[in-house]
Amino acid sequence: LSLVNHWVIRYSATLNHIVEYDHSAADQLKELFKYFIKQYENNPTVFKALAEFWSLAGRDVEFRDKFDKVYSEFLSLIERIVVKGLKDKEFKKVDTKIAAVSIMVNIESAIWFTLFENHGITPTEYMETIAEFILAGLKK
Repeated sequence: LSLVNHWVIRYSATLNHIVEYDHSAADQLKELFKYFIKQYENNPTVFKALAEFWSLAGRDVEFRDKFDKVYSEFLSLIERIVVKGLKDKEFKKVDTKIAAVSIMVNIESAIWFTLFENHGITPTEYMETIAEFILAGLKK
């Protein structure tokens, strides 16, 4: 549990700062993806650890509850960006919760690159492409 606390402390300030910017929702999502691309390039083991965390969450109720709180905060942060995009009429009308989960799952799918052969696709190329797909689906 202390490792989860460490992650929260280490990443929360940076992630919350991305949402505080007085930038468009699309720019905030781009910054969010850039942050995780940079994180992957600097230390891909962080993503590999997520696979272990997921496994542990399936076996330990206390860990799962703690980790669920972390995910809830991350989803809330992403949803705030989507809500801003709707409010500013930058994004199409979408279910903000589904959009937030979709964005989160796509960011975390970088785990695949830590576990398997990349088949000629770099994690950066993948994340940049996914970000473009998501933004194309959200923008009016």
